[in-house]
Amino acid sequence: RGNYFAATGFFCHLPQIDIDIFLITNNHVIDGDDLEKRIKIDIKINDKIQKVIDLSKERFTYTNKELDFTLIEILELDNIDYYLNVDSYMGFRDYKNDEIYCLQYPLGQILQFSEGEVIKITKEKDKILHNIVTKKGSSGAPIILKENHKVIGIHRGKYCENGNIDIAIFMQYVISDVK
Repeated sequence: RGNYFAATGFFCHLPQIDIDIFLITNNHVIDGDDLEKRIKIDIKINDKIQKVIDLSKERFTYTNKELDFTLIEILELDNIDYYLNVDSYMGFRDYKNDEIYCLQYPLGQILQFSEGEVIKITKEKDKILHNIVTKKGSSGAPIILKENHKVIGIHRGKYCENGNIDIAIFMQYVISDVK
């Protein structure tokens, strides 16, 4: 919070939603108050501003504090060339033991790649427990299925401080919450 903080986010197309591309991160990174107060969001990659998202332009935004995610519509004028896609089999498999990876900018450092696997999808089907090694500043990073390079979750943080289990928001739940 404040003028600058390090966090991760990603551009993604969400199926079954009429908007083409979103900037996705956690609510604890950008919340509803931030969306009302900010005029722009500087997207820095390796300490260089790569994109500026002008929030004064009319765009769809959605944030859910309980599930801890925020979506910001990307407009054509934002000139986003690359984005991720969501796995289309989310409602039909449990992903247990599937290999996954995470692209993260911990503490604003250079892009880092970490691998792991899904431990389980919670009974409520809203969270993914995983064992990818993450660091502070990785909140909002995409959790990507290794077999097809599609997003299945949004990294949230540590699930168990004494262990190596992290938690992510399951994208199927995000899509159904926004619809």
